Amino acid sequence: MIETNQNKRKQWSVLIEDWRYVDPVLKLKLWDDIKSYFEVDEAAFDYFMTAAAKKWREFKSYLKEKFDATLTDEELMERPDERIQKDDWIQLIDQWRKPESEDSSARNKQNRSNLKLLHVAGSKSFARVGHDMAQKLGYYPGRDQIFVEVHTSKKTRVPTPLAMPLIKKLQTEAKLHPELEGNSIEEGDLYAHTFGEKEPRGRVHMLGTGPTPQSVGAPGTKAKFPTKLAMQIQLRRRVEQEVSTLKERMQAME
Repeated sequence: MIETNQNKRKQWSVLIEDWRYVDPVLKLKLWDDIKSYFEVDEAAFDYFMTAAAKKWREFKSYLKEKFDATLTDEELMERPDERIQKDDWIQLIDQWRKPESEDSSARNKQNRSNLKLLHVAGSKSFARVGHDMAQKLGYYPGRDQIFVEVHTSKKTRVPTPLAMPLIKKLQTEAKLHPELEGNSIEEGDLYAHTFGEKEPRGRVHMLGTGPTPQSVGAPGTKAKFPTKLAMQIQLRRRVEQEVSTLKERMQAME
C-alpha cells in the first residue's frame, strides 16, 4: 500500500494496474484531504487529478526500478520500499515475473528509446508556453504554433534539426488547407491534420498537464465513461445528499 503522511496516513494499493481503475470515491477522498490542509479552488480539480495520476505512475515506475529479473525472490525481498507492505511487494514481484509483464516492459523501453524529438522549452510547461504566447499575440495560439515555439531555439530562432522537417510539413499543410486555421481540436485542427488525430492516453499533445482527449473532444476519442466524469457524478451525488440531509435537519427544527 502507498502511505502518504500529513497528520494522517492514507493507504493506496499499488497492486491496481492502472490509475483509471482506482475507485473514484477514493480519489475524491484524496481531493478532500488536500483541501483540508490547503486552500484550493475547485477549478484546480482536473489539474490536481492529472498530477495525482502522474505521481502514481512515477511511484510505480520507481518501484519497478527496484525489480531485477535476474535476482531470486529472496534477494528481491531485501529491496522493498518502506512505504509499501511486505505482502504487496511479494505480489508485485509475482506480477513482474509474468511473461506478459516482461513483454510490456520491453515494449515500453523500446518506445522510450525512440523518443528523439526533444523540445527546447526547458523547465517551462507547454501550457505556460501557450499562456505566454497568448499574452503577446492577443489570442491563444493553436497547437501548431506551440509546436513551432517549443522546438525553436530562443537565441537563434532556428528550429532544431529534427523538428525542421516537421515544421516545414506544418507550413505546407497550412498553405494547402487554409480552412483549418483557427479550428479547435474538436473541429480538427492543423496539428491533428498534419500529425494524426491519435493522442496519448490521458493527455493532449501541446496542451500540458490537465486537458485530456475526452475533455477537449479530440477526434477519434473512444466513447467511454471517463474516470473524471464518474468522479464528478459521485461528487454531485454527495453534495445532493448533504443538501438533502441539511433540509431534513432544518425541517426538524421548525
